[in-house]
Amino acid sequence: MSINIIEMPVGGYDLLDEDIQRFERLPVSRAKSIADSIPKRSSWDLLVYRTPSCWAFDMDEYGVKSEALVGGTEKALDHWYTELTGLLPSIGDKMNLTVFTQGEGEYDTKLVWLYPAEIGSGTEYLDVYSKMNCWLCPFLQALFKEVPEMIYLRIDPVSDYLPEIDIRTVMPYITGTSKENL
Repeated sequence: MSINIIEMPVGGYDLLDEDIQRFERLPVSRAKSIADSIPKRSSWDLLVYRTPSCWAFDMDEYGVKSEALVGGTEKALDHWYTELTGLLPSIGDKMNLTVFTQGEGEYDTKLVWLYPAEIGSGTEYLDVYSKMNCWLCPFLQALFKEVPEMIYLRIDPVSDYLPEIDIRTVMPYITGTSKENL
């Protein structure tokens, strides 16, 4: 699958913060320039943070600021934040999100490619553990230089007030289940 960068009309998401910038709303030449400057890698580490309406991330080295994770992705990230911390996410909460295409290593969930998004650009995925649909924008596709059929996520909440334990080790005892049984 190849990356298809198209221009999007402004105003497609009425719940977004005004200061959130959208990669797919950039002029095609600027978006292509940014995509071309990104090296091909099979793994990326992103620090995502909660805004009033979604999760977002910055990649200053590529001129990307407040790239919004929307279209269902924000709901899936809310789910995982709550699953891993036992808390509802609040504005300013953060998570380290490792996104990779090779299934080697520890991951919390995986996204399976469903189909290209119907409106605008991007791709729809299914989070196989939360059973939530996630829309991934062309910027995340540009990170891998293709539209991956499977994306693995390692999600680690970051906070000064969270206890210093890995919730993955105690969750089976708390809930009596593990993700392998889902």
